[in-house]
Amino acid sequence: EQLVFGFPGGGPWIRRSWPRDGRAVRVPRPAAVTVALVDPSGAAVPQGRVRFYQVGEQFRPIDRALPASMQPVEVAPGLYRGSAPCEVVAVASADGYAPAMAQLPGSRRGGANHVLTMLPLHWITVRTVDRHGTAVPGASVRIQAHANPELHFPGAQWDALANDRVHVGRTDEQGLVRVPVWDTFLSLQADHPAFGPTPGPKLRPIPEQTVDLMLRRPARVVGRLTFHQRPASAGFRVRALQQPPPGHVLDGSGWLDEQLAVTGADGGFAFRGLDTGIWELRPELPLLPGVEGAAEPGSSFRAVQVMVAEDQELHLTLEAERTALATPQLAGTIRLDGVPLAGALVRLREPTRRAVGTGPPTRVRRDRGGRTHFEPADAPIVYSHHLTTDSFGDFAFADLRPDTDYELRVDVLGQDRLQFLQRRVVRTGPGTLASPVRADVDLTTGSLQLTCTMHGQSAGNRMLRLRQVGSDGGEFARFEVLTSAYGVATVDRLPAGRWTIEPVHGSSCRPAEFTLRPGESASLQVELSLH
Repeated sequence: EQLVFGFPGGGPWIRRSWPRDGRAVRVPRPAAVTVALVDPSGAAVPQGRVRFYQVGEQFRPIDRALPASMQPVEVAPGLYRGSAPCEVVAVASADGYAPAMAQLPGSRRGGANHVLTMLPLHWITVRTVDRHGTAVPGASVRIQAHANPELHFPGAQWDALANDRVHVGRTDEQGLVRVPVWDTFLSLQADHPAFGPTPGPKLRPIPEQTVDLMLRRPARVVGRLTFHQRPASAGFRVRALQQPPPGHVLDGSGWLDEQLAVTGADGGFAFRGLDTGIWELRPELPLLPGVEGAAEPGSSFRAVQVMVAEDQELHLTLEAERTALATPQLAGTIRLDGVPLAGALVRLREPTRRAVGTGPPTRVRRDRGGRTHFEPADAPIVYSHHLTTDSFGDFAFADLRPDTDYELRVDVLGQDRLQFLQRRVVRTGPGTLASPVRADVDLTTGSLQLTCTMHGQSAGNRMLRLRQVGSDGGEFARFEVLTSAYGVATVDRLPAGRWTIEPVHGSSCRPAEFTLRPGESASLQVELSLH
């Protein structure tokens, strides 16, 4: 158990172990930190400003600023003192100098002294033109700062700031604008209402240099995503990333665009406002973000590169194919009555993966035979990997943790709803290069006709839940059916075995259980009664 203490005013949270012997919990006061600002010659830089930001562990390099009571204040020319109860990022600014950034370790005992070197600003001229060389007035110019690998002194870590993109102004009637720069690598970008956002090169500016930025009209890509020549369902993602060839002037630029499109009901997607050049289109599976931030795609598909010209509308069909670099770690085939089942939804989840919210993780239990069973969690389950079987009933998963238990769940579409077919526990191999573990699912089915009555009359429009429950209480399969106006419901391709009937609309039924044998066409009359 741990005790979490928060500093007043929105300060950081400090974790301490819970005292088991009844002693008081001591939280140390924030240590005093002194920051000195100097120029490259070592002279003090007075009348500046230093801000402390808490280091974010999950989402961004800088999470939020410390409270005002902890922020440094100038106690002497070029000398600033504040409090840092944890690891912080210091950002310093002064007139005529570039911002200085450095990551400062937390100090629990005594004080700490740090020196940040600030570089003087220089000026360059940026000129915006179109492809014919004509000046474009009124264009917005932005810069992005990158770290200079040749500068290692504290204060030169400009990539530590979360928002490192700055708008520096608009071009005049001649298409010119003066931009303040310093001795590091910068990326330029220009934007204009009549043109698209145009990335500029990554360069190390020279004082009084003139840089030309060519504005281009945006292009469009309209496509259709397919899986095995079938349109993808709604909700799939297609990511477009600008990829200039190696050695190109835009290679390494920080303004290379990236867009994300979501497919519609017919698998269609579209990208607007693309810059001229080479774009990489990659299909992705949708995933929910977790407590560790945004989730990576569950499966890797092959990327397709396209070339778009200025003011072009490109139409294409994107076939989702597995990349050759993604080695399958878990593979299998789903068969019903010996026939491969195409279009079945196969999902995976880890036993310790937390659900969305604050619910506890799913518990894992092993019986005497060493088999793994999953106990139901108290919160909704998040499946980390999911796909549909191909026309041969095959599925394969990559990007899994080696030597880890996964719950594999299979669902099929029946009677206009998703029916839970089977669930089992599988374990991946010891390494990513080993042969994939086979998880074949072979089921035998039958058909069932239910006739529901209540007080001797037909019970129409009643929802019934059919469940297969194991000896340990775990649910192995579930089908939900809706009776017609005459109280009749027919279920085809129902897996064989022992089933339990549960009315959904607040009632009970007799009989409550039945057994279906493989290949059997059974009829069952059910009498419903209110509680």
